[in-house]
Amino acid sequence: MLVRWYMLTIPTALAARAAEARRLARRWYATLAAWLDATAFPAIVRYATSRPHIVALLLLGSVLMLWHDPSVELVGGNYTNIVSALVSCIVLLQQVSHHHEVKRLHSEHAKQIAALHETVKALATAQGAPQSASATPVKPPRPRTPAKPPTSL
Repeated sequence: MLVRWYMLTIPTALAARAAEARRLARRWYATLAAWLDATAFPAIVRYATSRPHIVALLLLGSVLMLWHDPSVELVGGNYTNIVSALVSCIVLLQQVSHHHEVKRLHSEHAKQIAALHETVKALATAQGAPQSASATPVKPPRPRTPAKPPTSL
């Protein structure tokens, strides 16, 4: 009897412990991902697209292009790396501004669509049509496909 209890209890307890560990790992990962999305990534983007950062990269790149000294390259890095970082920051700045513009246009279009729906609803009630008819259009029935004629052998 003791062997059976041992054989049934230990695997069940281990499975429950493993399921709890998986649940905690998923919760930890989800918390980390939410923190990265809400805090860390926007801070990195703000820093990379800030004017002082781009100006500093421009100055560092110009110093490295004008001064071809190994000690300067040791401190500042290779000028091609600086130019690459500068271009990527400028592209990121363009993407951020494009994203803000798209969000602005989206909210503007949503307001216009809401105003259009209100206008259509007002016109429908002014003409005496029921509101439910103007709110939900009726779909025409789908045409039935003709049945295949029986084939003879």
